[in-house]
Amino acid sequence: MGIRPHHHDSMRRRHVLGGLAAGAALLIAGCGEEPAPGAVTLPPGLRLARLFEDGEDRLSDFAGRPLVINFWATWCAPCRAEMPSLERLSVRLAARGVLLIGASVDANPFPVREYLRERGLTFARHFDAGRDAARQLGIAEYPTTLILDAAGRLKSRMIGAADWEDPALVATLGRMLGVRLAA
Repeated sequence: MGIRPHHHDSMRRRHVLGGLAAGAALLIAGCGEEPAPGAVTLPPGLRLARLFEDGEDRLSDFAGRPLVINFWATWCAPCRAEMPSLERLSVRLAARGVLLIGASVDANPFPVREYLRERGLTFARHFDAGRDAARQLGIAEYPTTLILDAAGRLKSRMIGAADWEDPALVATLGRMLGVRLAA
């Protein structure tokens, strides 16, 4: 399944890409520019700043653990729309040993912290200062979600918002991560 952009103001609708396409036919929307062509590989030493604590985390710090990484922004309407279902998904994933990392690409971390506190969102604890990590991963449209298995292999890349409570999407995500997520 290829990318089928539909331009409407600053939003685009896309079909789920990669491994998710076979398991869930969802329309999703995103904000931003076209992603860079080519395959995404995770650069060694890729770092994300912590939003609520000093320091940063390297993705390699989570080696051996399946990861779902969501790049988002407070100014992005589709990003904000999917945040509640991502929060609920983070709880389901954590119970299965999977980490959901939310990384804001906003220019300033202060409004991001306020946004997260006001909404009680706990999974989005990282900040991509200067969008360095997003750029290294070829991400230019938000939200973008990367799904990696425990061996660190990129299983899928989703561009745009999704309903993370959709049973077909959750089942497909579980199969890709090698965990049972179905209710």
